[in-house]
Amino acid sequence: MGNCPKVWQRREIMWAFIVCRNNIPEQVKIFDNYWLGAKHADLFVESIYPDMKDQQMPEYNRGEIFSRDDITIGLYSILGIT
Repeated sequence: MGNCPKVWQRREIMWAFIVCRNNIPEQVKIFDNYWLGAKHADLFVESIYPDMKDQQMPEYNRGEIFSRDDITIGLYSILGIT
């Protein structure tokens, strides 16, 4: 490694909220907190499908997604470096 300085980077789990229509990403938003991302995803689903307001929402941290018609909504863990 010679004279190269050591750089320590902190790695964190980030969450990517992704909306796809016909398998094409339309919206992406990054969250540093799962619960904030999940709440955003739930509210987004309810905003386009009001009948989902009192229904069981996906458990995104278990790999579940919401899919109806041509829309798929998910929250995916990604590795962030700070």
